[in-house]
Amino acid sequence: MNTKNTRGAGARAALIVLLLLLCAVVTAGCGKDKKQNDTAVTVTGTPAATATPVPATPTPTVSFVKATYEAIGDGNVYRLPIAEAGVGKSCFCVQVAGEYALFNVSDNPDDGTGETPVTTTYVLAKPLQSSDFRRFEPGYPVGVTTLFQDGSFLMEDVQNQVIHLYDNTMTEIRKYTYPENLYMVRYLGEADGKWCFSATNIDYEQTCLYLSKTGDGTAVGEEPSGLNTEDIALKNPYGWDFCVDDSLPATWYLHELGKPREAIVFPMARIREIKETLNGMRMVGRGDYVTDGESEGRDFRLYNLEKGTVSEALPESAFSEKVSLRADEIIGDNCVIFVAAHPDTSVEVLLWIPQEETPIAGFCDFSKAEPGKAMNELLDMAAAEGIVITTEPLTDDGSAETLKEILYEYDFAGKFILARRNNPELFPASAETIHPENMRNNTNGHYEFNPHVFSEFYTKEYGEARRQALFNYVDAARAGEDWFACPDLDTMWWCMGRLGHFFYPVGPEYTFAGDYRDGKGEITYKIPKEEFAAKVQEFEKKIIDIVNDAVGDDYTEMEKALALYEFLTEYATYDYEMLAHCTEWMDRQGGYRILMEKTGICNEFACLYQYLLLQCGVKAEESGGPSLTYGADSHAWVYVTIDGKGYLVDPTWGETGERAPALAYFLFTDELRQNRDGFNAAKFDVAGAGEDARRKYSFEAKDTRFEPLWDGKYVAMDRATKSIYYLNQNGNLCRFDYGTAEN
Repeated sequence: MNTKNTRGAGARAALIVLLLLLCAVVTAGCGKDKKQNDTAVTVTGTPAATATPVPATPTPTVSFVKATYEAIGDGNVYRLPIAEAGVGKSCFCVQVAGEYALFNVSDNPDDGTGETPVTTTYVLAKPLQSSDFRRFEPGYPVGVTTLFQDGSFLMEDVQNQVIHLYDNTMTEIRKYTYPENLYMVRYLGEADGKWCFSATNIDYEQTCLYLSKTGDGTAVGEEPSGLNTEDIALKNPYGWDFCVDDSLPATWYLHELGKPREAIVFPMARIREIKETLNGMRMVGRGDYVTDGESEGRDFRLYNLEKGTVSEALPESAFSEKVSLRADEIIGDNCVIFVAAHPDTSVEVLLWIPQEETPIAGFCDFSKAEPGKAMNELLDMAAAEGIVITTEPLTDDGSAETLKEILYEYDFAGKFILARRNNPELFPASAETIHPENMRNNTNGHYEFNPHVFSEFYTKEYGEARRQALFNYVDAARAGEDWFACPDLDTMWWCMGRLGHFFYPVGPEYTFAGDYRDGKGEITYKIPKEEFAAKVQEFEKKIIDIVNDAVGDDYTEMEKALALYEFLTEYATYDYEMLAHCTEWMDRQGGYRILMEKTGICNEFACLYQYLLLQCGVKAEESGGPSLTYGADSHAWVYVTIDGKGYLVDPTWGETGERAPALAYFLFTDELRQNRDGFNAAKFDVAGAGEDARRKYSFEAKDTRFEPLWDGKYVAMDRATKSIYYLNQNGNLCRFDYGTAEN
């Protein structure tokens, strides 16, 4: 289905500006006599320069926090003495690693001239274990900064192209000089006793810079195949690397009507939340609440994505004065570092330790347990918020503001029933089951293979004697016998020809008619009988495995038809090579070929679909009709009886190339087949009766109760709520109550 840059000083300066922005660079003044806080941070372990630190992130004790820090506004929020109060301050948490947190505090005095330099101080703290902290003024414009779990850190001087290594007392251990033509991008991890950074040159060509942990200097080269990243925090606290990617198969997108921005939603988030920060499997969701179009404030919740729990909200209104909160980092098991901006532009650093966790509200678990309930909740939320749900990916417009509004469902793809069907990671081709992709209909039914299936209209057209002769042929072939009882020579040819083709497809593939005498037809085997027996066993097992995987014992006729329609349209693809040679290769066509080769043309799709339906007790007839344009029998489909009413099903045209069959060709009508598709309804055929079939038999398809489905592509069926979920022509997720239609 749908289906390089200019060299020279100017370019260098522009690139430096760009990289400074990307790396959250904060320029610093040259003053070196600023006040230092001489209280040392407690050192744990050996600095990363000489040994790989052991990760240690103990759960904070609330009693320690309460005894150490001042509680403000809310009983779970504490003020950290990181940023000194005062107008013109700015602060952010640069990085968290293990027990340590590194902060950037800038003083931006405004003397009216705009010439007073900005003073930048870095603060290293262990906020969950100690109230001590150490201040440090680098005296140079800082670029890429990497904090290790033992509190040592690397800090780049972008002006002089030097990287400094400091221990957790903020004492410099050594420095590294790197080539002039390189610009640091970010720290990647450790490999072979070296720290690895991504870098770029003036032409934006990517490479890697290596720093020896033992002080042997630097090297430039390709990125190694394996990096140890356990000693660093996330490469990007917003997780942007994971967000804008067309290959994310289980991501669903919410589009707010009438607004230019688009956002991705993951089912366990509240609709209006955006991701503030993400560490591992924990994230802080921020929710804005709006009254009459005006923002009234925000609140925050801490999500544990692994456990599926969420804390109570921390609203800005919980504070004694008007503040604007920004969640910078998550430290420990369940603590959030906030920066609070006050109306006078002063800032302070806060530590929030939420005390309550509950199952995530509105969590949509699209696993096999309760897919309908989860889908209903998601649709209800969307309807209440004026939001449509689509599978169209977000387009990156290069705006950081847009990226900050992205929500990504992170690592839950394997749990969602709504996973796109062409995801090789979720559904590997090496899986041994017949239909591993079908997460919804893996029902483990208990049907047994029925060798004696025949259709109603074929019985009317050819009579009971010919039907019984076919069954005699099937029984004899399965037993490896050479003769079967049949009334005449013509019937013998029919049994191993058209009738066998439709009602025992493996037979005509490996047998043909021999002599006829004494009321019996001879079966001639094209291959040795023991090989034929193995082919029969393989065929029958594959057929019944498909039925039992797709259809449950208590499925209704409609549910059986839909489950097998979904199966076949994703199981087989259209064979355009066969189409080009359909006349000369006619003897190769059939239900057996499409079953074994997973490709076919219309009559093969129709043959196999009919046979699968008959195996689970649904009345089905291979059908077809002439084109109004070309006046020839140009296409084949299936006439299906559901609850006593006739419908057309076209699995060939329903096939879309992915696990999303077109419902436009499921349970539709003669009128639609003619007016939309261009086939002459007056000359539709069943049972090989030809154009006279309409006059001989009553097999009209007029019922329109499933019409809403004709507008979309199939997503899921939930039998508990009698609902079919589909995407309409606009890509919106819709729900159809087939329980009402069945009644």
